[in-house]
Amino acid sequence: MHRGSTRGILTVITVIFLVMAIHGCSSDNSSSPKVEYSWKQEVTNVTDILYGVSGTSSDNVYFGGENGRLLHWDGTSITPMERVCTSRINDIFALNENSIWICTYNDSIFHYNGMTWEKYRGNTGKDLWTVFAFSDTDVWVAGSEGVVSHFNGIWSPGIVGTTGDYWQGMWGSASNNIILVGYDERIYKYTGTWNLILPTGLDNTCTDVWGTSADNIYISAFSKIFHYSGGVSLDPSYWDLSPTRYYGIWGSSASDIFAVGNDGKIVHWNGSSWQYMTSNTILHFRSVWGSGSKDVFAIGGSGLIMHYCAD
Repeated sequence: MHRGSTRGILTVITVIFLVMAIHGCSSDNSSSPKVEYSWKQEVTNVTDILYGVSGTSSDNVYFGGENGRLLHWDGTSITPMERVCTSRINDIFALNENSIWICTYNDSIFHYNGMTWEKYRGNTGKDLWTVFAFSDTDVWVAGSEGVVSHFNGIWSPGIVGTTGDYWQGMWGSASNNIILVGYDERIYKYTGTWNLILPTGLDNTCTDVWGTSADNIYISAFSKIFHYSGGVSLDPSYWDLSPTRYYGIWGSSASDIFAVGNDGKIVHWNGSSWQYMTSNTILHFRSVWGSGSKDVFAIGGSGLIMHYCAD
């Protein structure tokens, strides 16, 4: 009787250990290695300031800058592309793999179809600073002295605001909902016609704009970041990130937004507050874009491309 009880107890203990082994009760076996993310500098071998960045995926990203400099990221490394101009490339918009739009000084616009570049004129006669596209027959550019031009097969130029306006950034949730931002906190909204959005009165130069929807839009304005909820004016509250001036803003969602600026400054919005990130550089940033929350490129001075990705 005593031996039988002992044998039963040993059998139960053996079963328990087997179950533990199968299901990995040890914390060392059950947890996966934590993936760390940080900003790393990609090798470009160029010294031109970069101003524009856009892509279609994590392995298809385009960069442009001074002297017509064009670079491409293939998921592994940065390589130079053939220059299509000698003017400064100010902005890039990647619609899809076979449709990349860039705008430059001197009223020049270029379109890449996946194989070759085609040159256009915006018929504005002015420098172009920003480009945004919904399709190959619905493309917008804007720039100095209030010029805006729309492409629907032909370029149709016009003036939004006054000739004293200098447009720096553009973003749209749909072809009938576009936000245009520029000097002196000038902001216009297109819904079929262009209408002024009432500013906060702080007269900050707006440098870039990005949003998730027509009523959730973020605007970088030097040391401040404004929010626009879709009404006749900007939201009265804003974020003051003085003294740094921020020039680019992009996000993957309403709780994952990056803004980049002078002196290597990068801030991240997590849905409740802006947090400074370690960028590992003191060079000035000019733009930011990503394929997702863990794959982001910040670009700027002296051919700088910083890449936020897994260690």
